[in-house]
Amino acid sequence: MKITPAQITKVHVLLNQLDLTDNKREIIYQLTEGRTTSAKDLTLDEARRLISSLEGYNPNERIKGAIFSLAYKAEIIYGESETDKRMNTAKLNAWIKERGAVKKHLNEMNYSELVKVQRQFEAMLKNISISKNRKANEAKAESAVKSLLSELNLQII
Repeated sequence: MKITPAQITKVHVLLNQLDLTDNKREIIYQLTEGRTTSAKDLTLDEARRLISSLEGYNPNERIKGAIFSLAYKAEIIYGESETDKRMNTAKLNAWIKERGAVKKHLNEMNYSELVKVQRQFEAMLKNISISKNRKANEAKAESAVKSLLSELNLQII
């Protein structure tokens, strides 16, 4: 059986509410395992699964996951065990309360606040990358100078 008009409306409303409208075709393509990219071609069962999935989707959780990933890359948190994960949550919340763009625990933040913190971490990683590249280039330059001085049998006093 085909999707009902009410289900089509529900799918579009949920995608819009979750700001996933731009990803609609990809979401439907994955759900139908490549059969279609259009909501009107969904089966009744596929429509039910998609609606259920969208109703349970929380964009805040996706952003929190991204923040944790960025914090790992910035080496603010580390480790993989369950104990590490609990400690990392406390450590990250303490870091954010002290230095964050929004000084709240992650679970107390709304969507726009989480986005601000995510952007802060992205900027930090960009600066870390620039700093690492600068240090690597300085080390290469120093090595090249030493090599050239050595070839010329010159010493720095």
